[in-house]
Amino acid sequence: MEFGDKANFETAFRFASNGLLHVGPDKRLLLFNDQLLRMFDLPCGSLHQGMALETFLRDLGSRLGWNDARTANVIANHDLWMAQKLPTSVEHHFDNGDVMRIACHPLKDGGAVLTYDDVTALRYIMA
Repeated sequence: MEFGDKANFETAFRFASNGLLHVGPDKRLLLFNDQLLRMFDLPCGSLHQGMALETFLRDLGSRLGWNDARTANVIANHDLWMAQKLPTSVEHHFDNGDVMRIACHPLKDGGAVLTYDDVTALRYIMA
């Protein structure tokens, strides 16, 4: 699929229904969309280009009440997923009952695109 130009890509990225995060080979944030902020109830300005992925995950863990071991595990998982050649998809169960499907699509340059989908309602319907 081709977007044609940068403006079309940015519009599609901005209005996607899932949270999107593009991480560079240096594990710094390149792009993210507003949906990602909404999904995790993050204030505007809490993410910025050039921010380390680890900083984002530590801040998120702190906001969600994770202990140091859980935060370290989440960071290690992201490092592992980005090192793979094939995409990885997992479901993360949050303490409040929410279920998020997180997919990591490694890129040839060493970066990755991460997608976040709230599948909570689907899990409860199927239960």
